[in-house]
Amino acid sequence: MSELIYCRGGCGFRGDKTQLHYEPSGRGAYRREEYYCDKCHEKRLRIKKLLAAQNNYRNSLPKLSFRNHFSKK
Repeated sequence: MSELIYCRGGCGFRGDKTQLHYEPSGRGAYRREEYYCDKCHEKRLRIKKLLAAQNNYRNSLPKLSFRNHFSKK
């Protein structure tokens, strides 16, 4: 019998590893195993796509070049 794991998305879904989506969290020795149900997994993917679009837009804006009192004339 497999152990039951709660969804990390906060919805309260409980199931075994075959019903949940695995997503690692953290880096290196601090890496944790996080499992999400279908609904929370789709929600996380939408949020990641939105954040990527925001970063892409922010990086595509022209950089303002101005002189401050520290720059050489």
